[in-house]
Amino acid sequence: MGARMISTLFSSTDFVQTVELWPPSYPVDGPAKPLEKQFSWLSERLDILGEYFDAFHVADLKVPGRRYLDPVMTAVSLRDRFRWLEVAPTISARDRNTKALQEAVAASLFFGLDNLILVRGDPYLAADPDRSKNVYDVPGVSGLVKLARGVQSSISHANLCIMTPVDLSRLEDEKYLDVIRQREEATSNVFLSQMFFGDPDDYLSMLDHLRSEGIRSPVLHNIFPFYSYDDALDVSLRFKVHVAKPTLDQLKEGGVSAGVKAASRFRDVLRANRGKVNGIFVSSRGEPELAIRLAE
Repeated sequence: MGARMISTLFSSTDFVQTVELWPPSYPVDGPAKPLEKQFSWLSERLDILGEYFDAFHVADLKVPGRRYLDPVMTAVSLRDRFRWLEVAPTISARDRNTKALQEAVAASLFFGLDNLILVRGDPYLAADPDRSKNVYDVPGVSGLVKLARGVQSSISHANLCIMTPVDLSRLEDEKYLDVIRQREEATSNVFLSQMFFGDPDDYLSMLDHLRSEGIRSPVLHNIFPFYSYDDALDVSLRFKVHVAKPTLDQLKEGGVSAGVKAASRFRDVLRANRGKVNGIFVSSRGEPELAIRLAE
């Protein structure tokens, strides 16, 4: 079976399941880590995950002191090995100027990747030890979508599924609702929701709100497993998200097992509401075993 656009999956199943993978990396200062060995390790796990998930995302990461293989080239290499898989690299406006963005999109399409995730990218801070500069040559995610469609038209490429982020917790902000509408109008095909750790019923209410505003694009909802209590606190502080106290209490006692159970419960509620809920994407957090534990 050949790979397809991820957007076509919604017509063949009522609950799409995807997983985010991290590309191989190396430390800027530290012991050497052969990239070939890491890629082989990732491929072995992808072979297992392919039995459970419909498609895969390759993340674009910003971790001080580490460098990652380019998401586009990583996705191309994975598609060469697994021709039947749907793979979507992430392209960030943070790190590329207009020319580089256009060339990344063109390379993706030329090498058979019909799925792209377009994001603004978290900015580098002044205190960042890597001293990298923010680019943001193309303003807004909707601008990225228009750029990608322009490339698609210029090279006469028939198929392209574009995925962009959405934060359902910000729907009370009318300006943010306009941002979402602009992304949909720019022809973003699928939304990827940001992490949420509250009551699943509250999350479903947010989805109802989104639909009541006339936004119809499918949404894949993030499933994010914690490693530990300290990890949950760090994620909460870094991404400014609320983690419910019962979840924190369970993490204190059970560690990563409790994190996987909490993520599984959220997934099960979403799956029980299939039809209203289009599907999920699991954050592997660089550990495909976490995604395997969440697979069914």
